[in-house]
Amino acid sequence: PDIGAYELFTDACICGGDVNSDGSINIFDIITILDCILGNNCEECSDINGDFNYNIFDIIALVNIILS
Repeated sequence: PDIGAYELFTDACICGGDVNSDGSINIFDIITILDCILGNNCEECSDINGDFNYNIFDIIALVNIILS
């Protein structure tokens, strides 16, 4: 550890929209979230908007990331 530096250790996923971890944010990430919602087998990175729910709002947030 660096003296004087603040270090944060967390188990939270920091994927920034790359839900399927292929190195890019695209339609395949949207499909991954859709499969997670329909199959009820979501991982932490599927919660794009951070509301602790996996739903259409996560897909909308991801579309906004892709379009911006």
